[in-house]
Amino acid sequence: MRLRKSNALLLQIKLLKSMIVRMMVFSNNYTNKILKVLLPLLFGQSISISIAAESLVQCPVESSELSDEKGSRRGGAETPVLRGHVYKDTPFKAGEKSKYDVYYLGMLVGKALLGVNPPAFYKGAYHSAFTADARTGDWYRYIFAAHDVLRAFANPRDLSAVSFYLSQQEGAMFGKQIKQEKWFEFDHQQCLVKEKIHDKNSGKVEKKEFSLQPGASDSLAALYKLRTYSFDKVGQRARYLVYSSEKTWWLEARVENFEKVTVPAGEFEAVKLKLQTFIGQELQQKGDVFLWFSKDSSRILLKVSGQIKIGSVKMLLTSYAPGK
Repeated sequence: MRLRKSNALLLQIKLLKSMIVRMMVFSNNYTNKILKVLLPLLFGQSISISIAAESLVQCPVESSELSDEKGSRRGGAETPVLRGHVYKDTPFKAGEKSKYDVYYLGMLVGKALLGVNPPAFYKGAYHSAFTADARTGDWYRYIFAAHDVLRAFANPRDLSAVSFYLSQQEGAMFGKQIKQEKWFEFDHQQCLVKEKIHDKNSGKVEKKEFSLQPGASDSLAALYKLRTYSFDKVGQRARYLVYSSEKTWWLEARVENFEKVTVPAGEFEAVKLKLQTFIGQELQQKGDVFLWFSKDSSRILLKVSGQIKIGSVKMLLTSYAPGK
């Protein structure tokens, strides 16, 4: 009898171990794909994209060439913006905080926080400053723990990338722990991105350089840049450059509809946008990604919904605190 109970216990342990291993595999996919889709990294980080050939420019770039589709200065500025003017004409202000629940296949698996910081004085000028914080939920961290922190400094004229920081702490139960920091510096006149990676486990520091198209936003500032557009009719589009995953590519947002949206934070009149990424005129994106912004002057990000290889993911606004 004791032998049978012992065998039954061993079988249960083996089954539990098998379930844990499977969840660890799922968790790894979660961190590498879901977070990259739903956070500011949602702008194509899991897709291999290169810049359209017709947009290439010769470097170094003259300061007079640095202007975007709106006619604003991009990637470089003749006169620094005053501190009090950094967020002057934007729908977001310093101190704004938005909190979200992150879901995978209908299950709550994590939390995310987006924030607007006071203007940052960096390299002799004031810049727009954004932060993002994403982590797995309380119950899920016992299977797989992930905590990523992002910080971005952007040119306040057009939100082109200036400096970007990423801290990653990820690891599965009984598995390898990833702890690293990354710094990115953007030189739009030289069409260059300098990346530094610090592996906290080994202490190793690695430096790399990549090409950049002038005027590109980083993946976090790109989300806020989208909020600067006023969408008034179905079919209206916005298109601009984004740097992510060692490449520059086109992001296009198209108005799909105007509708009411209910999220944990409440009910809102919203504009629904469909995001697409391109190489030239060819659509490269696999799966659809939709965003809902409030249709008021704040243009709050209310909801994100997307399809990726491992299933459906979404992010819902749970609370919002405006800045000043």
